[in-house]
Amino acid sequence: MSYVMCSHIVFPAIRGRRELNVYAVNSVKVESSWKMLTDTAEIILPRKVRDFRNNRISELFREGDPVEIRLGYNSELYTEFIGYITKVSAGIPVTLRLEDEMYALKRRTVSVSMKNTNLKTLLQEIAPGYKIDCYDGIELGSVRYTNISAAQVLEEVGKKTGMRAFFDRKVLRCGKVYGDQIDEPLVNVYLERNAVSEELNRKDGGEYKIQVKAVSILKGGKKLEVKIGDSGGTVKQLSYVGITAKAELEKIVRADYERLKRKGFDGKVVLFGLPRIVQGQKINLKSELCPELDGTYYVDKVTKEFSDSATYRQTIELGDEYGG
Repeated sequence: MSYVMCSHIVFPAIRGRRELNVYAVNSVKVESSWKMLTDTAEIILPRKVRDFRNNRISELFREGDPVEIRLGYNSELYTEFIGYITKVSAGIPVTLRLEDEMYALKRRTVSVSMKNTNLKTLLQEIAPGYKIDCYDGIELGSVRYTNISAAQVLEEVGKKTGMRAFFDRKVLRCGKVYGDQIDEPLVNVYLERNAVSEELNRKDGGEYKIQVKAVSILKGGKKLEVKIGDSGGTVKQLSYVGITAKAELEKIVRADYERLKRKGFDGKVVLFGLPRIVQGQKINLKSELCPELDGTYYVDKVTKEFSDSATYRQTIELGDEYGG
């Protein structure tokens, strides 16, 4: 079966300008990860686009304009990015830089003063109109933020609780790093069939150094912190809720340390455009030539690169081993 790459960039109607639909691009790059506060994208548009002929670029594209990126094969398109223009190049070809929904929270200034609040209440206050997905029962105690952006509040919450915030389309998630995708069926990835290349590193117990830093959020916003593992090793930050005894937290963290350190692999795999992978998803890695690579992993980050040189690549960064 042959695969024909296809793209569709949608610029919804705004500022009196009609909707623009572009079906050819020089290149597209999308980076998505729960580890990044903001997902980003870049589009380089071709010189010959019908709508460019009688219009100034500054009239067609401006900072803050919404954009949707759809990519795929054989006319089967998937929405890979929804966000806003943050920068428009001055020359030709036109280069557009984009950010996801966090763009809006970076430009929303808030002042918040609350006594004995919890995480969900704070998120609802600084990001009204968005669906919030976070763990219940996370008490923050008293909080006070004055004339800072809502995005900065999210960064401060992350420093305090260890829980990262990110957008999954229009849903603001905090702490739930793998989102709804954990309930989806596994995606099988066959290295010899689907991969262009791989940079996987074995996590053998005696050689793979890891340090687990854990924090348990207590009532009133207090924290109980534990650090276990190898000094100078790869740092894994974990968050828990309501574990009040240090001995109990140490026991749980010790089990997580052994799980994370056990034999397996981490690193990157570069795939073709199929099967489609999104951050937070589970993949079942398989290899006929090197069966020791077999394993099921979460995906921490996906970078998609699509170009008019007939190239569509997905670079995926492996996260924790699933069920380990």
